[in-house]
Amino acid sequence: MKKRKRPRLRRGWKVVLNFTLAAVLFVLFWGVLDYPLNSKVCNFRRAERMDWVGPSEIQRIGGGHFGVVGTYLDQVVIQTGRDNLDYWPRNPDSPTLTPLDGDILAVDVPEGNVRAELTLELSFYYYPALAGPEDVGPTYPSLERAAQDYDGKYRAEFWQNTYTVQGECLEEGGVIFPVSGQAGRDRRPLHEAASREGYLNPDLLWAQARMSAVFYGENGQELGRAELSTPEETGNAAG
Repeated sequence: MKKRKRPRLRRGWKVVLNFTLAAVLFVLFWGVLDYPLNSKVCNFRRAERMDWVGPSEIQRIGGGHFGVVGTYLDQVVIQTGRDNLDYWPRNPDSPTLTPLDGDILAVDVPEGNVRAELTLELSFYYYPALAGPEDVGPTYPSLERAAQDYDGKYRAEFWQNTYTVQGECLEEGGVIFPVSGQAGRDRRPLHEAASREGYLNPDLLWAQARMSAVFYGENGQELGRAELSTPEETGNAAG
């Protein structure tokens, strides 16, 4: 008794079948990653899975290889490396101002926001006598050290200023305030005010900052506010 030959697909149909199976597998894998549209988000989703968090709601996709920021439960999730995430406390009742090493990012901004403005009050101590060449700039002591004489000879001088920074509304939903982009000799203190280390580790802080952001609607009406101050001002990181 002759065996029946199984029907064979033509070469063209084999190509179509293989392509379809590959597409199905790709879509399934893409779904596990929450359907990201670029490699930066893919990297962020991978870092989230490795840290057992997420998926976060994307608030910003920044420059460089790792610049994604999202919100998840009571945390702002910040990618700082290929597999590294940093966290910042999320305010449950208002937008949250998040330092991003030179910039301030507002997340959970009010619906209908079209313009935002940040007012930053900055103060610090410095030793002008220890500045050296002009391109080096002044020396900044810690807040505790500033209350003392330096080597019994130099006394720190006090400096303060107020800045107004216009926000950029991002497609992902957040608002970015380029704080350290302000011109002048105080670029380094401004960068300090927009860095997380000083807020999370008060012993490292050498500049005091107090900032308030106001969000406006299309007709100029105020939609909401957010505040952030250094620990010396409020006793906690996020206001």
